[in-house]
Amino acid sequence: MPPDFENHILISQVLSTYSAPSSAAEKIALFAPDSTLVVHGGVEYKGKFTIEAFFAASENTKKAGHPFPHHLSSIKIDTNSSDHASAVSYFLVMGNTAPDHWGVYRDELVRIGGEWVFKERRITIEGADPKGWIGSGAGPVKF
Repeated sequence: MPPDFENHILISQVLSTYSAPSSAAEKIALFAPDSTLVVHGGVEYKGKFTIEAFFAASENTKKAGHPFPHHLSSIKIDTNSSDHASAVSYFLVMGNTAPDHWGVYRDELVRIGGEWVFKERRITIEGADPKGWIGSGAGPVKF
């Protein structure tokens, strides 16, 4: 198997793992120690501790019992070197009865100790249900 093909599979797994219903601890394991998360509106969270606090706060604003599954599409991965890659993917987050919000992820990934992790993740929300978690202002990101 060509190395680039293998990297694409491993990076796709990182993107999928982030998007699956998971805890703050499971999500933060996908980030490099000195990583940055930039959420809609340009708010930056630098370092794993700060990013984990954002995920924990996000969990606290969700309605009990609903995991808000994320669906990915149009995934484009470019491996810039054996230890650095970039990716762009589109997401759709489902609410209880309809799509809640949607947008694009722009990612920079690095390989540390043989594992691909996010160095930077930029989240841009392109739309939201005004009655949903994000659109109503109940979530951690203001749209």
